[in-house]
Amino acid sequence: MPYNTFRYIPPAHKRLMITMAANGMSNKEIAAAINVGESTVRKVKRLWHTTGYVVARPETNGRPSILTYLDLEYLEALIERQSDMYLSELSQCLFDARWLYPRAGKQ
Repeated sequence: MPYNTFRYIPPAHKRLMITMAANGMSNKEIAAAINVGESTVRKVKRLWHTTGYVVARPETNGRPSILTYLDLEYLEALIERQSDMYLSELSQCLFDARWLYPRAGKQ
């Protein structure tokens, strides 16, 4: 009966592999330092080069946000300037500034 040889490697260790590789360490040296196989180091480096991530799927769950970081900063600044704005007013300001109109609920 085949058994599972998979061992969980935390994303922090995978990011460390990329850092070590960027500093000029060989796959063999990285594998010895982190106590993983050389093939694991190769796979992590290949995934990093192709996707920009060290894990096969992003670490976040759920649907991506419509709002970017700058949109959220803009809304926060509006609220700090005038804290008694209604949601409809905030949405209209966001639309005027970014042509983005997030819906408050399902329609």
